[in-house]
Amino acid sequence: MFDQWFNRTHSGSSMFLIVNVAGNAYGLGADTVVALIDAPAAVSRAEATTAAQTTIYGTTTHAGQLIASVEVGNLLGLPRAGRAPNRVLVVVQAAGRTVALQVDAAVAVLEVPTSAIEAAAPGVDVDPFVSQIARIGRWSAGLLDVELIAQAAPRPNGGRR
Repeated sequence: MFDQWFNRTHSGSSMFLIVNVAGNAYGLGADTVVALIDAPAAVSRAEATTAAQTTIYGTTTHAGQLIASVEVGNLLGLPRAGRAPNRVLVVVQAAGRTVALQVDAAVAVLEVPTSAIEAAAPGVDVDPFVSQIARIGRWSAGLLDVELIAQAAPRPNGGRR
């Protein structure tokens, strides 16, 4: 289903699924998106936590398979205030893994010209999971490194990453 929209890029541009997390816009490479699930209650929050005891990793099922889920706001250290009560799971495939990313909302599919994408500035855009920034006029979005997020997520069965 997603291929019909996500793979319609023109040369010199890339497609991104724009998501909202705690009022901030982030982009996910559209070619990594497998599904959108409006079922946040399905996520188990019993796995790894940060030092502040805020859950980052959990599990959910997709296509009959147990997969890791990642609470993107907690992973990025964003405040809980302003997060939507009705969450969306974006199922992605990257680094040989299928992982569900918990976000507040899936906002749009956007074609971004390559000229509008720049490297995240060390010391300014310090989050290791934000690899690039897309800037179009006054609007910008951090582009998430989906491969790095997928690699960091523990396997639901306790296996190696």
